[in-house]
Order: sequence, then structure tokens, then C-alpha cells
Amino acid sequence: MFARIFFVLVLTSAWAALPAAEPVSDIRVLIDVSGSMKQNDPKNLRRPALKLLTGLLETGSKAGVWTFGQYVNLQVPLGSVDDAWRQKAEQGAKKVHSRGLFTNIEEAIRQAAFDWNDPDPAAERHLILLTDGMVDVSKDAAQSDASRSRIIDELLPRLRQAGAKVHTIALSENADRGLLERLSLGTDGRFEQVETSEELNRVFLRMFESASRRDTVPLADNRFNVDKSVQEMTLLIFHDEDAEPTRLVSPKGVEFGAGDAPPNARWHHEGGYDLITVEQPEAGGWQVIAQTDEDNRVMVVTNLRLKVSDLPTHINLGEEFHLQASLQQEGEVIQKKKFLELVSITLVQEKGIQKRWSWPMKDNGMDGDGQPGDGVFELALSETLESGEHQLVVEVDGYTFSREHRQRVTVHSSPVEVELTPNAEGALGGATFQVLPHEGLIQTDSMKLTLSLTGPAGQSQDFDIPSTEQGWALAVQGLADPGEYQAVVRVEGLNLRGKPIQQELPAIRFDPFTGQTDIPPPPVLPPSARKAPEPVAEPPAETPLPSESSEPEQDEVLNPWLAGGGLLLANLLLFGGGFMLFRRLRSPSVDLELNLGED
Repeated sequence: MFARIFFVLVLTSAWAALPAAEPVSDIRVLIDVSGSMKQNDPKNLRRPALKLLTGLLETGSKAGVWTFGQYVNLQVPLGSVDDAWRQKAEQGAKKVHSRGLFTNIEEAIRQAAFDWNDPDPAAERHLILLTDGMVDVSKDAAQSDASRSRIIDELLPRLRQAGAKVHTIALSENADRGLLERLSLGTDGRFEQVETSEELNRVFLRMFESASRRDTVPLADNRFNVDKSVQEMTLLIFHDEDAEPTRLVSPKGVEFGAGDAPPNARWHHEGGYDLITVEQPEAGGWQVIAQTDEDNRVMVVTNLRLKVSDLPTHINLGEEFHLQASLQQEGEVIQKKKFLELVSITLVQEKGIQKRWSWPMKDNGMDGDGQPGDGVFELALSETLESGEHQLVVEVDGYTFSREHRQRVTVHSSPVEVELTPNAEGALGGATFQVLPHEGLIQTDSMKLTLSLTGPAGQSQDFDIPSTEQGWALAVQGLADPGEYQAVVRVEGLNLRGKPIQQELPAIRFDPFTGQTDIPPPPVLPPSARKAPEPVAEPPAETPLPSESSEPEQDEVLNPWLAGGGLLLANLLLFGGGFMLFRRLRSPSVDLELNLGED
């Protein structure tokens, strides 16, 4: 009886010790094939852009591709990404055309998101929508308007409830930007306005990086390093159509290209890029012979992964976030002191090409770090989150390996917009204030709005802005004094993360009698006055990767409760948890490659 109880306790401990599986990316792509694409995408560059996106997807993720015009067609069946799925995606991309009669965005979303009703913690859901037009389902404009309303009133709340992020691309100035931005902002997705179809490859890369967690290694001056834990690498190399063919040089000096690639390399060449995958790449320094490009990437499959906390795609001005980064082996945070002493982690924040900040991330219990020595490096981020789009890159230098992770964040100056309409009547003046909330930035049912109005003589009065059937609006009448009035709107409420919002918008100046208005630009926080980064210690004289014959200490491989567990392990293998543990014990370990020994 005691043996049975002990066995159950041990089995329970085994399940508890197993790391929680990461959510699987579920990416569904919708491509507009309406007739207007003949003008907006005359070279049909949607095809290579789609090939780029599907070629970057990580094995084991889930994906599908639909095209839509009047009808919706499933071009690449929804399924797990593997070599067979990629071949289907290659064929599906060839079927992208420009012959559709209408633009049935509603039905495309319904079919692609057919099973997205409730949240699923095991999946990260992303919908990528590319269109060049308006919702157009019939020659009857009323039917198209009704379809657009259903997207906003029915589909958007359902997608948000299901935890899906909608990333939208407008491939024309005639596209319904208002709808596309509303879908993206309302689900914390990205929106991109594309001027020409030549930009699609790079836009699809940014959409992919918003929807994927692939590990990357730094690429500088067309050189990068691969460590021994890398099992596969995928290079995305952009180039001009008339550029010389791209070539790679291995650490041993072997040069090859698309025509003479070794058996372990797959090389896909398009007019604007090369996509190269190498299995079991040689460790060491590699070189790319091609033009340099800031959008070139080197993605890797490895059991030494960089885990970075995801920031929201859209945030409010003034919010503070604690960014976390850790290195993980087989899903578990590495906490070995001797290993982490060789690691430096840096956050690089860029806003356009004019502003750049850089700080070290620490695991010392100070400067925003929660707990020292837990393997989680943290940094508080607030003052430099100015209005606009920012790219955040976490860079890891382990001397014998490197990693990086990038994400983009858009900071909004206000969770609402204010529209002002002066309306003088006879000898008296007035004005109507309408407040338009951004659904993705504030919970509308928590919103409280007040207006402070100051007249030419300095007299002031406060008003509540009520919610009406037409939205939040306030009409102020009976303004008798001629001259300039000043209106200040204050916003209170909660954002979608439950954090309080208290913001006073810049003053609006107007003359109700002449109709002149002066609505100031959005506020921008000043640059941070942070201290300069602390210097990073020089590496030890020798920190080479250990040889293949290196052996870890016994307690690095086996948990203590397995010390005498030969028979016990056999029993565990009869159960699913034991099988997973057995796989972990047998799989190649980063401990061997990077010398994660005892502290």
C-alpha cells in the first residue's frame, strides 16, 4: 500500500516538474483577389509575399490561407506546418489572382475564424488580412453597409473574446482604412498602409514577426554566428531584382548558392528575396555575400531559447511596463550562476531613425528587477515610450552564443479623439463636443469624461460629457462673450489591461462666433533622463564551447527523486508523463553544449 501511494506521489511530482507547453501559433491569412488588384498589384506581388510568409512559419505551428472576392476559397488547408504543408502553400500562392467581382471581407473572416469563439490558452491566434478596397458584397450599397456593420458589431467582439489579434494591410488609398484600423486596434493587432505592392514582402515580414515567436541571431555586416545548440537556421535575404546571386560562406570557408547548395540546405529564390534553410548548420561564423539590408534575418531552431515578455501592440502614453527576458532550456529558465555570469542582455529601443536608447537588463534585484538570481532579467520601461511606433530589440551576448528578439509597439497619445463644431446662433455662440473612444485603448463602459470651458474673460465652468445613442457628446450653448474660448477634456477609465487611465488632453481653442478652431497636436513625453548604461565586464580570457565529450554533473540530468529510480522510471514510462520525461533525458541537452555545470 505504501509503495502505491509513493508511486502516485512521484508520478504527480513528475507531471508538476514538466514545463508548461508554449502556446502554438495559429495564423490564418486572407488575401484579396478582387479585380481592382490589377491596378494596385499589377505584378501580382502578393504571390511572393505569401510564399515568404508561409516559408518563415515554424514547423509545428498551425496555419491556413484563404482568398476572397465575391466568394471565399480555401487555398491552403488549415493544418500543422511541415514540409508537406509548405508544398501546399507553394501551390496555393500560385492561385492568387485578380479576377474577383466583389470584396466580401465579412465572409472571408467568418470562414477563416470559423472555430474561434472562446479563448484557447494553448493557441496564439492571429488573422492577417490584406485588401485594397472597401466592403463590397453587392451592387446594392445598403447590403455592403450592412455587411460592414456586422463586421464591427458581431465579428470584432467575437474575435476579441476569442483572444485573436487581427493584423490588417491596406494595399491602396481606396481601402477602408477606418475599418481596418478598427479591427487591428480593437484586437491589439497591427495595421499597415502600403503605398505600392513592392513593399509587400517587408510588410509580411513585420506581420510575421508580430505573429510568431521564432528565435533569431544577430546579423551585422552580413556576418552572424551559429552555436552548437542550433539545429536549423533560416535566412531571409532581401535583394534588388538585378542584384548578383546571393551566396553563403560556411565557418570552414565553403561557399555555395542556390545552384550548388549542399544536401542539408533548401534554397528558395524570388525576385526580391532569398529564403534559405540549413539543417544542422556548422557551428561558427557565417558570411552572407549579398547587399546588406536592415530587414535581413537569421532565424534558428534551438533548445537554447530567448524568452521575452510580449508587450501590447498598442499602449497609452504614460504607461509603464516591466520587460522580462530569460534564457530557457527545454522550456525551463536557466538559473545557473556560472552560466549567467557569462551572459549580458541589452534592450535597444528605436523610434524611427532619429532616436535610439540602450540599457542593460539585470538580474540583480535592482533597477526594476524583481528577484535576484532567478534567471529573469528585467527592466522598467516608461519615459521613453513617446507617442509613435517603437521597435524594441532584446540582444543577448553569451560570448559563445547570441540571440535577439524584436517587437514593435505603438504608443497612442490619447485613448480618445475630440471633435469640435462651433455653432453660433444670432447674438449667442455655442459649440458641440463629440468624443470618439478607441476601443483597443479604453474600456468604454468604464469611461468618464468631463469638460472644463474657460471664456475670454477668464470665467470657467465644468461639464460632464454624457453617453448618448450617438456616442459621447455635449452641446454647450449661450456663449455671449465674443473672443477665444478654451476647452480641456479630461478622461478617466480603465484600459484593456485593467490599469487606470487619468489623462487631461491638450486645450482646444475656438471662437464660436467666427468658427475658428485650434486643436493642438497630440502630447509627447520628453526623452528619458535615464543614467548611461553600466559597462559590461570583459569576457574571461577563454570561454570556448566545451568539447562533445564534456559530461554534466549527475544532478543536471536527473532529478534527486530519481536517484534510485531504475524500476520507478520503468513504471513512469507506462504513463504519458514518464514518456515525456524520458524524451527529456534522452534529447541533446544545452548543458552539454554550453557547460551549464554546478554553481
